[in-house]
Amino acid sequence: MGDQTEMVHSFAEYWSIVAGCVVVLTYAKRRFNEPSGTNSKALPQAVEPLRYLYLKSQYKTARAVYVLASVVLYLLLLLPGPLIMSVSNIDPKIFPPQAWALLVALVLVGFVPNTANFRWVLTIEEELRRFVHERYFVPRRVEETISLLQDVSYDPPSAQTEMLPAPLRAAIFDGLKAPTNSLAYRWARTRMLMASLSQIGTGTSSLLTRADFEPFEKDFEYIQEKYDELSGKIERVIDSDLEVETERKLKAAVDALLDKIYAYITWGVRQRASTEGEINETLLTLGFDIPPENDISLFNVVFPAVLSVGGVAFVFSCLIDVLQAAFGNFEGKIATTVVAAFASAMAASVMYWAAVHLALSGRKDQIRRKVWHERSPICLVPIGIKAGLVTWAVIVVSTIVWHPILTWDSMYSSWRALKLSVVGSGGLPFSEWNYVFLKAASALPWLFAGLMVSSVIAWRLGGDVRKSDRSSQLRDALWLGCWLGVTASLASLLQTSEVEYLRSVGVTTATDSNAIPLTPSEIVWLTFSSGLAGFVCGTILGLKVPATYKMELQRPTGKVGSKALRDLLTLAERTTGTRAAAEEWVFSPNEELNGLTPAEGVRYRELTTGVRRLIQTAYRPVRSMPSVIEGGLAS
Repeated sequence: MGDQTEMVHSFAEYWSIVAGCVVVLTYAKRRFNEPSGTNSKALPQAVEPLRYLYLKSQYKTARAVYVLASVVLYLLLLLPGPLIMSVSNIDPKIFPPQAWALLVALVLVGFVPNTANFRWVLTIEEELRRFVHERYFVPRRVEETISLLQDVSYDPPSAQTEMLPAPLRAAIFDGLKAPTNSLAYRWARTRMLMASLSQIGTGTSSLLTRADFEPFEKDFEYIQEKYDELSGKIERVIDSDLEVETERKLKAAVDALLDKIYAYITWGVRQRASTEGEINETLLTLGFDIPPENDISLFNVVFPAVLSVGGVAFVFSCLIDVLQAAFGNFEGKIATTVVAAFASAMAASVMYWAAVHLALSGRKDQIRRKVWHERSPICLVPIGIKAGLVTWAVIVVSTIVWHPILTWDSMYSSWRALKLSVVGSGGLPFSEWNYVFLKAASALPWLFAGLMVSSVIAWRLGGDVRKSDRSSQLRDALWLGCWLGVTASLASLLQTSEVEYLRSVGVTTATDSNAIPLTPSEIVWLTFSSGLAGFVCGTILGLKVPATYKMELQRPTGKVGSKALRDLLTLAERTTGTRAAAEEWVFSPNEELNGLTPAEGVRYRELTTGVRRLIQTAYRPVRSMPSVIEGGLAS
């Protein structure tokens, strides 16, 4: 009879889990459309469903990722069910385990009130949703497009200007000729954009359709209301001399309105587009001078250096064993040496690839968001911390990959120990299930290696891009080699000391319980060899990465990048008067760009327009004097 009762309970628990999965699957699709951010600038009033801010090709993928992640989160919350019930002050006698599966599902989809007992579950779900939204650029892509439209030039197409009344068209043209920082220019731009938006759906404009903007009608009503309010104020004073404070307030009001217009245009354009390329084409057709994408290929910068690091790590690992064999301290086999060296090379390659890639991509992301300041600790620290955590994770994953049986035994035993401890059976000995946890803890010191590599790389990428010669390469190599060598030595010493201390107090894995403690000379040897390996790897990365990056800025390999640099040099030469002065300005750090060089700034379309304007305002145009050539005049 007892067996029958247990079977019934197991069957009921199984089907309650299945029912819970169905509930999570069904409502996760709807919950995904709820916004996870509070940025009113990038989000329309009608933010549900959020799919209006996605590209068509991205929406289904992003929602599938979120739904799958929600199911995984649901199952993870079920595993330690009795333990969580006790933490949440739920009496198992009143609330049986079979009902726990459905309760978790209802909490996760928001059906259960947000009480203190379950608020942490909702917080995890919201963070998960925010992560997926940001992973697929919502609302970051909208913010980037708004920022781009703020900077680029605007030349309305003739098809739209011809539909305007003659007095309005003349007033707009006069205003667009004014300086871009003037109130007249900003107001003329606002009037033209409002006139263009009012033509949508009337048959006079084929660029966009009314259906593209239907979800955002309330936002347009707000924009129209603010426009009418400003129009009465500005039209009365636009041609008169204004006090500085009055003009400042009016500019701020117009800029705020322009931001709402840019956001409205962005929402409508993204509503109809399937790719980022289509968005750029539509904005170009609307009259915005959108620079082409000409990003630096991080693969071309990172891969050759990391490949060299992997090869050197393999040779170095084999060489260490050869030296140990020469001194009679090696008892292994050749096959074991090769496999271990290959594993070491793979781990080093992936670890340093992640650190360098995060340094470059993190720096690039901050430049795009216009928050990067060259060699600023505030900018470098987040990059370093992220790279350090990824480096640590790579080492942990490497341990799992190369020791799958031990990992599986550890995880399975952990689950058994948790269940036994909850039901009061005493659990399992710590040594039977601690393998993964001890390996993860012992790898923590290597977090500093990733932090150091990414921070130094991001730092050394700055400065004059012409400094990519051999002496500059050697300087970068010594910088990174020395820093990484010292960091790797300390990481190895900390790791070894941690393992030896835990072993001395009886905390060790079952496989290492009978291992002989390391002697001081062996610890010194491990510390020295790790530091030497770090120095070699750092030297290679320092020798290749900064120089390759700067060479790409100085002589771009892609057609778009080459044209952007060539056009900038031509503009700078025409403005400064000489080729030498133009190159000096283009390739040197600029305070107005927060320490970036114009050669790098022009590779980001968010900065391209600003860089071009900067050279025009930094120098007064130099006109060449006529010269006499064989009795004639030439200019």
